[in-house]
Amino acid sequence: MFNSPSVRDPFSPFWDLRRELDRVFGAPELDVGNGGEFAPSVEVESDDHGLTLYAEIPGVAPEKVTVTVERNVLTIAGERPAASPSEATTHRSERRYGKFFRSYQLSEDYDTEAIEANCKNGVLTVHVPRRAAAKPRQISVRTA
Repeated sequence: MFNSPSVRDPFSPFWDLRRELDRVFGAPELDVGNGGEFAPSVEVESDDHGLTLYAEIPGVAPEKVTVTVERNVLTIAGERPAASPSEATTHRSERRYGKFFRSYQLSEDYDTEAIEANCKNGVLTVHVPRRAAAKPRQISVRTA
């Protein structure tokens, strides 16, 4: 999170704990590399069918978003353009602009060849289905 060795993130132990819990319980690891620039808020859900990510990307054109997967790392990247310059003087700016990416480590349980993504009303939805072998199935018990 911080590049300087003299600055220590006070939340480092909590991030370590979160990564370890995610590793143990199979949740995807999160890597945010934006350092204060725009980074979309993301919700991640999973069920028996797969994993679904919802990323809020208002103001980002769908053609400016890329979804890639390499070595089981799913990456959402894009750029939110800055507002058009105007003649007015800006007194306060709280909106974030710029390039962004969010990356998630996927387990082998997911079929990276069948990922689907769509964008509607400023929300990018990415669905990663589970492999058939990874889906829970019920075994019928027969009498002998």
